[in-house]
Amino acid sequence: MKQIMQQSNNSTRRRGNRKPADGNRTSTQKPSSRNRNAAPNSRAKKKSKLNPELFVQKAIAPKAEDKIETRAFSELNLNKQLAKNIVEMGFENTTPIQDSTFERLVKGMNLIGIANTGTGKTGAFLIPLLQRLGQHPDERFQTLIVVPTRELALQVYDEFKKLGKGMNLSAACFIGGTNVDKDVRSAKKSF
Repeated sequence: MKQIMQQSNNSTRRRGNRKPADGNRTSTQKPSSRNRNAAPNSRAKKKSKLNPELFVQKAIAPKAEDKIETRAFSELNLNKQLAKNIVEMGFENTTPIQDSTFERLVKGMNLIGIANTGTGKTGAFLIPLLQRLGQHPDERFQTLIVVPTRELALQVYDEFKKLGKGMNLSAACFIGGTNVDKDVRSAKKSF
């Protein structure tokens, strides 16, 4: 017991502003040149050697000769019911994004398409999808379309119903904040 008391007395003596016998400062002493807010073992941040220009491409305005020629939907050799639905919706010609994606998506290739709002992106993936389903009615496959907002999910679902009318296809739209039981019934009915 005496040894423990002596050790604790020795440790309390060392707490002041004096240097302990081993020459190191104690934790209660003020650091002379260190930043008080810095972490004890922090080092200065190293400057990154990465060039951010390697990750960002500057936009290039299309030249007149770079414009993508669009085609009439009648030139695409579409499924008869799909072609009829497109005409009923009032569309005659593809948009540039639709024209450039059509063949690849009908073949089932993966693709990332980037275009401004109002350029026909929904049709750019739905029309080839429906065409593929129409060309191969015996081939069964499922497609999952994920979109970032409820409004866009409902828009895609509505466009699918209009474009796929009379093609004996089914779809379901699942969004957060709705009745899960209804979603389960819809999934069982559709698939």
